[in-house]
Amino acid sequence: MSSGLSLFLRFLCVLYFDFASIWAIVLRGLYILGAWLLFSKFGVNRKLALVPWVREYQLGVCAKKETEGRVFCILSVVITALSVTGLFLTEFSELENPIIQTLIPLIAVLLASVFLMYFIYNIRIFSGLIRQLGLRKRWWLVPCIFNGVRCIPMLIWGLSSRYQPIQKGMPPAAGEITRPAGEGLKLHPKGYLRQIGSHLLRFIIMFVKQRDWMMVPMAVIMSGMLGIAVRNGFRSTMEMTLMGAYGMTVVCIWVGCFNSITSICRERELVRREFRLGLRMSSYLIAGLLYQGLLCLFQTFVILLVTYQVGVDYSGAGLFTPWFIVDFGITIFLVTYAADMMSLCISALVHTPTTSLRILPFVLIFQLIFSEGLIPFPESVKPITVLSISSPSLTAMRAQTDINSREFSMVTTVLDMMDDTQIEQSISLGQVLDMLSDQDNPSIVALRKMKVGKVMTLREVLDTLLNDPKLDIVRDQEVFSLLTVGDILHAIREAGLLEKQMDIKIGVELTVGDILDYIISNKKVQEFRDKTLKIDTTMGAILDVVGKEKVQGLLQEKAIGLNYNPEYACTRENVLTSWLNILIFILVFPVAALIALQFIDTDKKSSGKGRRKRKKEELLPVNEDGEQDKDDQEKLVEQERNDGDTGDAGKG
Repeated sequence: MSSGLSLFLRFLCVLYFDFASIWAIVLRGLYILGAWLLFSKFGVNRKLALVPWVREYQLGVCAKKETEGRVFCILSVVITALSVTGLFLTEFSELENPIIQTLIPLIAVLLASVFLMYFIYNIRIFSGLIRQLGLRKRWWLVPCIFNGVRCIPMLIWGLSSRYQPIQKGMPPAAGEITRPAGEGLKLHPKGYLRQIGSHLLRFIIMFVKQRDWMMVPMAVIMSGMLGIAVRNGFRSTMEMTLMGAYGMTVVCIWVGCFNSITSICRERELVRREFRLGLRMSSYLIAGLLYQGLLCLFQTFVILLVTYQVGVDYSGAGLFTPWFIVDFGITIFLVTYAADMMSLCISALVHTPTTSLRILPFVLIFQLIFSEGLIPFPESVKPITVLSISSPSLTAMRAQTDINSREFSMVTTVLDMMDDTQIEQSISLGQVLDMLSDQDNPSIVALRKMKVGKVMTLREVLDTLLNDPKLDIVRDQEVFSLLTVGDILHAIREAGLLEKQMDIKIGVELTVGDILDYIISNKKVQEFRDKTLKIDTTMGAILDVVGKEKVQGLLQEKAIGLNYNPEYACTRENVLTSWLNILIFILVFPVAALIALQFIDTDKKSSGKGRRKRKKEELLPVNEDGEQDKDDQEKLVEQERNDGDTGDAGKG
């Protein structure tokens, strides 16, 4: 079988089965068979189980979740398209094309984010199927989550006659009212811990049902793009390390802010009602803090995993643990959670989601500008950075990555760009001599102190003449017939003719300054001081003479010294100080949110009829779901009309 035919068959397998391995294809075939059997029970055309993507939509119809079925179908199409594209690029990855090398991790990041959405919709559709089959045991949902074993419950439901749909027929009945997320829960139990557990469970349910899970794919996409941008220079050059730290701070603050910016204000009326029915605001807020903490912890894991997979370097030991990735992950979690608490406080202060979303851009801009990551601030402005989460975040990441010791890639780039720079300059000999005599120039002073020449003993000279490989030609020269220079030297040494003179020193040790002073003081040289010398060369030629690596090392040393900041030194004290500053935000914002929620029952109300209506609503009995009965509501409306008629009659 040719490689082209094999590749074509693999493309077909991925296109139809979403996988190219034998076992995955077998399991996918069993999944299709299970869908075939289930469709016959729900009154759906069984042949649709053989059609990719349409099969997923029909599963949503059977579960009475047609809207989720459409999204599930679209996600399946996107996953298949990305899988085929990734397989195509992988086949040509050996070409070392930079575009292909960049697209492969980008496709992987997009595939991971789409698969997370697919995972959530898979849970929603199969939970609906379980409900339609009348199954009370929720453990059936566990095997439905995983692709490999999803076929098992589908085959059991399809083959066994015990499992029949409660209501045959596919779309939901017209006018059917579904409960919103968490409405069936008891929202105000008497116990403090029970209130926390009840609200925590409600938040988890809302994570799936109100699309709060969308923040996880957002974290995948943003961290993937950041990783692709900085993977080649993070923790190796100063510029890319700073860019990576700043980009990671932006990702953490962005994700954390959008986690909770509407979490309280979107259900403010519900919270007010439950507060009147005995809800403790502290228990509600603690449940929110626990839920947001779990969400931020999961997002931290996702950010580290995605950036590591695309090639970001997290190797080595950290300052507090044997793994740098763990230390860096702690910083990411703290920053994300602090941004989350900031948005939670905003959500508690405002009354509507629209208002909170209007405020958020200004908060984000403030955090990004006053992070000290892009703009160097004067001393008079630096106190404002104390109010930003991004400033201690960036300080911690700079210290952890030891940015003070990183080389400047700009130095190497500039020197490489200057190689072909043409230099044409006219200079007089007097100017050259004056420059070489300048005692205020540290470079000239260092040059003048360099020693030239070497003092050697006669023994060292004789050993060099006898043993230096570079002098083999000299030693082989014949002086007389069959007698070479080497033979004569060996004879002198063995006879001991110069034994008494062996320790005599030969040569003179001079400095470059001595030689330059001798040349400058020479009268004949002084006669040519006005002679003009024309220099026509390139910068690369000059660097080759001086030593390009030496120049580059000197410039790197100077640049690192000028940009050294003791706050960014790789020490535990600096990192702990930044962590404590972030923890202050984590503690202050929830306290402010709790204070704001204590006044939730004093929101501005309309006067007159509106206040009387709310007072009567408070007196109406509520069911176990916290809602008034429809009959009582109708009586309330009728009473309001009578009150209005009585008021009008009194005015007349």
